[in-house]
Amino acid sequence: MDYSGIKVLIMGLGLHGGGLESARFLLKRGAEITVTDQRDEKTLLSSI
Repeated sequence: MDYSGIKVLIMGLGLHGGGLESARFLLKRGAEITVTDQRDEKTLLSSI
């Protein structure tokens, strides 16, 4: 499926890869992704 031009908000990148893999999946299909998470960058670094 082609998601070109569709804007997607992912709320919660997560520590176990769910949000990250969702973002990767949609990016490969052309979506414009915004990701938010309440945790700081240092905490999320291990999941990225």
